[in-house]
Amino acid sequence: MSIILGRGGENKSSAIAQSESNINSSLVFQPAGGFSPNNPGKMANLRSAPILEGPRYFTADEADKLEELARQKKAQVKPTEQALHALGQVEKADAKVQSAYYREYAPRVASAELKKIAAKTQFATHLHGLRAPYASLGAGLGRAENKATAAVAAIKAGLR
Repeated sequence: MSIILGRGGENKSSAIAQSESNINSSLVFQPAGGFSPNNPGKMANLRSAPILEGPRYFTADEADKLEELARQKKAQVKPTEQALHALGQVEKADAKVQSAYYREYAPRVASAELKKIAAKTQFATHLHGLRAPYASLGAGLGRAENKATAAVAAIKAGLR
């Protein structure tokens, strides 16, 4: 609380420090695993069978296995396209949620936090303004206590 209220020279510099920021571009552009100019991915090619480096003959067994591989890969194309489309939709949904979080929710929380701290600061300032009247009341109470003590002492002295 003393940092916010800025009591004394050292704490005033701390109060000023409170207005500085920890926001920098490395925080904002922190890699999150997505593709970007700084993270283009592997740019890999999908290769289900090796490339022939030159002409060659195949055996009947090799031809049968390649035909089976071709059928398998052809059968996997549609489900793969569906899966990639679904992954794209998941990314799109994630982007909407993250956008709503950082554009709507987080700024509202930050603004509300500022209002809360401002209210506490206003209250603390008000309390500081009450210190002198409280001290005055305390001094008056001390004087009343001294008078009462003196009166009691006079009464006791008269009874002896």
